[in-house]
Amino acid sequence: MTMAKVSFTFKTALFNKERTISVSVRPIPWNERRKTHGRAFVFCALRPEDTTGQRSPPYGIKGENAENDRAWKLYNKEEVHINKTILEAAFAEIAANHPELGLPRLEKATHSRYAGCTCPCSPGFIIHGVYREVYIEVADDKVEAAAEPVSVSVPYPSFAQV
Repeated sequence: MTMAKVSFTFKTALFNKERTISVSVRPIPWNERRKTHGRAFVFCALRPEDTTGQRSPPYGIKGENAENDRAWKLYNKEEVHINKTILEAAFAEIAANHPELGLPRLEKATHSRYAGCTCPCSPGFIIHGVYREVYIEVADDKVEAAAEPVSVSVPYPSFAQV
């Protein structure tokens, strides 16, 4: 199974300027299909601090502080909203201008912390009616150029005669 990839730029209300979006699509083989639908994963450096100014709450143990738990729930809800907005915009662009990827318009996408695994290590969206894995990556303008490589010379240990 080959992975199709396309890149394009677009601007949404979330971004103050155009961003480059890379979308990779891989059909799910019959032997790997779950009994459910396809998956979509959005990789974006945008956080609620960047869009709404909402700061992340302090870290703590869930259940220890009810007020902090509510603050984290609101923060995570905003983060999911950012990713879903990017997902919807990317699917609309693909359906309109990139039919070679074979993705229809997004009808329903549900966020799941367990989209990629049986543990909450890879959250994403379950896309109903589409048997493909979709990876959406938003280019981050904050990424700086890599520094010059540094060469380090480490001498080999000498083994003394016993």
